[in-house]
Amino acid sequence: LKPRIEILDTGRSLPLGGSWAAKINNLLYDREYVEFIAAVASTKILDGHKVLVVAERVDFLHSLQAILGSETVAVVDGNTTLEERERIRIQLDKGILQGVVASRQIFAEGISYNILSCLILPSPTGNPAMLEQLIGRVQRKHPDKLDPIVVDIAFRGSSEKRQNAIRQGFYYSKGWDVEFI
Repeated sequence: LKPRIEILDTGRSLPLGGSWAAKINNLLYDREYVEFIAAVASTKILDGHKVLVVAERVDFLHSLQAILGSETVAVVDGNTTLEERERIRIQLDKGILQGVVASRQIFAEGISYNILSCLILPSPTGNPAMLEQLIGRVQRKHPDKLDPIVVDIAFRGSSEKRQNAIRQGFYYSKGWDVEFI
């Protein structure tokens, strides 16, 4: 299925200096930012979407789940067993769960919850192959899903602007509708 891309400008830059990992840590451990991503996810859930939020830090995933509620979203990370993953899929399909907050590494490798219809990308990336893998998670057909949406969280720093441009170029090269919100 062809996704619609919503580019959401945060109006913020990552901190200057330091390693990329440190910048991502600062972003994903910032309580205000976690609450912002939770608000975006909540809005999409209220719109009827089954939401997937992927990130690199497990603590971020658990903080997000604590805000959204374990009755609303499940965490899928390296500690989630195959049996738990299948239970989560069933709960998503039955409408018990409304989303998944997941490790980027785990979801990029091929977990399929076909009912997921909204991907939220909370940390910047400039890797088109990774983007294609992640977006593919909400493009799969399912009789009970809404048209897929990708919420691309954009930042304003110089390296982030380059990554924004790479992602946008990727979206346009696929012929996807892009909306700036």
